[in-house]
Amino acid sequence: MNLLNLSSRHEPRRLRRHPAMRRMLREHHLSAADFILPVFLVEGDGVRTEISSMPGVFRHSIDSALQLCAEAAARGVSGVLLPPLIFHLPFQEFPALFPPGQDAQSF
Repeated sequence: MNLLNLSSRHEPRRLRRHPAMRRMLREHHLSAADFILPVFLVEGDGVRTEISSMPGVFRHSIDSALQLCAEAAARGVSGVLLPPLIFHLPFQEFPALFPPGQDAQSF
């Protein structure tokens, strides 16, 4: 007696016929397409400044961000996240969020 009652009609491999289902059901596989690149924007041209509270992470001007996104796409990254700017926080309490000489309203 088959306790699981699996026939060929209900075989789990049947679900893997389509590429989208195979990608979703695949285990322990991580590629560049699984990542989303966060891009922090700042006004200006050719600007790329490091965020002091996040070493290795930068604020980019639009032209610099476009170049970064093109490089990421060439490496297979499938998406970009543009975090929202936070206007309701007092500038004095969170200086790491804003570049030197600018406040939240200038954005």
